[in-house]
Amino acid sequence: MKFCVKSFGCSANIAEGEIIKGLLKQKNQVSEEDKAEVIVLNVCTVKGENSAVKQIKKAMNANPAAKIVITGCITKKLQEQFSDALFISTHNIDKVQEAIKTNQNFIKFKTLVKLGFPRVRENEVIGIIPISSGCPDACTYCSTELIKGNLHSFPVKKILEEAEKFIKQGCRELWITAQDTTCYGQDLNINLAKLLKKIIGIRGDFFIRIVMGHPRHLRNFWDEFVQVFRHPKVFKFLHLPIQSGNNMILGAMKRNDSVENFTKLVSDFRKEFPDATISTDIIVGFPGETEEQFNDSLNLIKKLNQMF
Repeated sequence: MKFCVKSFGCSANIAEGEIIKGLLKQKNQVSEEDKAEVIVLNVCTVKGENSAVKQIKKAMNANPAAKIVITGCITKKLQEQFSDALFISTHNIDKVQEAIKTNQNFIKFKTLVKLGFPRVRENEVIGIIPISSGCPDACTYCSTELIKGNLHSFPVKKILEEAEKFIKQGCRELWITAQDTTCYGQDLNINLAKLLKKIIGIRGDFFIRIVMGHPRHLRNFWDEFVQVFRHPKVFKFLHLPIQSGNNMILGAMKRNDSVENFTKLVSDFRKEFPDATISTDIIVGFPGETEEQFNDSLNLIKKLNQMF
């Protein structure tokens, strides 16, 4: 049976797609949807189902005879709209072979440490390492907590084993990823900085890239983070989404943060690392946003451009 696996969305989702490919065995895989007997679509719905719906319809049109398997961040709406497809939730990717063999859905919530599985990597020199699943926050525009559940940090030992394996396989970059990297370890009495220090200690010639994190969590271990971020193995890049330049909108988003706290964090970071790259995210047109509040975001961007 020939499989085609397509992954969309964040780096954590790409990593899950690599696991799915590894479980389905590389020799049986094809890159073109029209040549596959089974098409696995690892979708992202964090900010709505529209993109996922388009991707599913495109695959169905490309190969009407293929069995469609939908994995990733699955919503009830997708299950209702594509009831003939097989569904495997993000918590059950280890069941992909069984699901296809038995024609059975696996969508119940369970705790799964997504490490130690066989992988077919998208890039031979990049090893994507998920360090947690879920999120302790409940931002109103994001479905992460609804789909992924509350924060579940993966064991340090398992993360280090994955890193060592990738380095031995020739990876030059390790991407440390999660729905929110900066909240890692809140349920394990550890933090991201301590974890990074342990990864840095692994022997080998490699670099570490830290994926997105909520700015407010970073403040909890700021001094430790600054010290570990100085290490030459760490890429001098930081992605801290603010989402809006207006505090009322941030409140409506339930970000539990403020524009002032964010700009202070960026300013402090820039003082420590003047040549580092910082990126952020801004949502415009949030429900109820006025023109004045939109302009606050524009003004913040102008201010940040000078700091970035």
